[in-house]
Amino acid sequence: MPSQRLQQAEQLLLAVKMRDETKELVDQVSLGSTRDLMTQLDSDTLKKTFWINIYNAYYQILRQKGYNKPEVYRKRLFKIGGSFIDRI
Repeated sequence: MPSQRLQQAEQLLLAVKMRDETKELVDQVSLGSTRDLMTQLDSDTLKKTFWINIYNAYYQILRQKGYNKPEVYRKRLFKIGGSFIDRI
């Protein structure tokens, strides 16, 4: 059974692709702790799948919000597991 965090990442990516509302899913992904995230993503396959989905989802979200490529790669624009991420 997939972890809750992996399911959230998959749902977020699907919502972005379908151009559905993403705020609630973004909020869910941002909550929790890094420890919780690492506990649920306990294999290399789960980690890779999670981060690929998150990367793709947030890149599209940020581009839809009008951020240009340099900003997308340099600014702390979103949280994952309670911590700001400044590189995608």
